[in-house]
Amino acid sequence: MTDITAAATDHMRRHVTAVTRMILGKTIMGRGLAMTAGEVLNDAGVLRIAELAHASGNDLIHLDFSLDREIPVLRDIIIAAPRADGCHVHRGCRLAQRPDDRFAVLLPNPLARGHFRVARDEIIHVHTKPAALVGEGVAYAARRLARLVCDDVDVRGQIVVTKLPQ
Repeated sequence: MTDITAAATDHMRRHVTAVTRMILGKTIMGRGLAMTAGEVLNDAGVLRIAELAHASGNDLIHLDFSLDREIPVLRDIIIAAPRADGCHVHRGCRLAQRPDDRFAVLLPNPLARGHFRVARDEIIHVHTKPAALVGEGVAYAARRLARLVCDDVDVRGQIVVTKLPQ
């Protein structure tokens, strides 16, 4: 197990708060939605995320970081959404946002259809994938995320951030 430094933990926390602001604005995150961050090393780790989502009954957004550097690198966004027909898991998601949009959305990997909008308590699949989101929308969202991480956006009262023991 990798020992995670305080700086690495803080960097991941900044990403959680920044992504929350991008997908929800200032809306308070509801009981049916949760966000986690850490390192998923293999398919078994993704399965654990799906099991956590299923067991908790929450739609889950996981920010997957590579922890092999002093400052972690965000390498993937994984979503898990438990539904009546099973737990839907999408790896390879990316944030996307047009400059005039209030909220960012999640684009699944390029082979999957549609995109995901995040409501206060669930992840909603939208069947279309607007072309403007795929190119410049991903680039704009990446720039905005970097800016929010750097600024350390304040989301007190909007979400509860808890550091779990290693």
